[in-house]
Amino acid sequence: MPGPKAGGVRQSAQGMLDDLRRAGFRVAVCTQEPEEPTSFPAGTVIVQGPQTCSGVPRLVRYGLLAAGIQDGDGRAFEARARAAGVQVLVYPTPIACSPPREIPYAVVIPDLMHRYYPELPEYRWPKPVARNIVYGRYARDAARVIVEHRHDDDAAWL
Repeated sequence: MPGPKAGGVRQSAQGMLDDLRRAGFRVAVCTQEPEEPTSFPAGTVIVQGPQTCSGVPRLVRYGLLAAGIQDGDGRAFEARARAAGVQVLVYPTPIACSPPREIPYAVVIPDLMHRYYPELPEYRWPKPVARNIVYGRYARDAARVIVEHRHDDDAAWL
């Protein structure tokens, strides 16, 4: 599970990790932050996560996602996860690197408010376009998509 650093998505991810552990699953956490593993319980497997396509221009990164092409960071991350014995990935929020091709995954789409309130400053260009590309790409190939609520327009869009 690639782990966000803070905020509501972080809290949601931590809740999912706790629930999976209580259900008896062995959990691996993928992280970009070298100090972050100290925030997880002893025995948690840590896998170096994708570097959010570091060094790749944003326009190229979103173009690759839109075209369904797996980038180098995505391939390298999937290889590290497979080598660590990861059988299923859970993304608490989509990231700007390509999703895995061979390891099944579930993705949480944290919110689609950019679709309902495009006038708000936090949803101004280019964020809605980027969200549509990233969320859509992850949702398209996911074994499961988890959303906050059921809304027919959202379900059709995903």
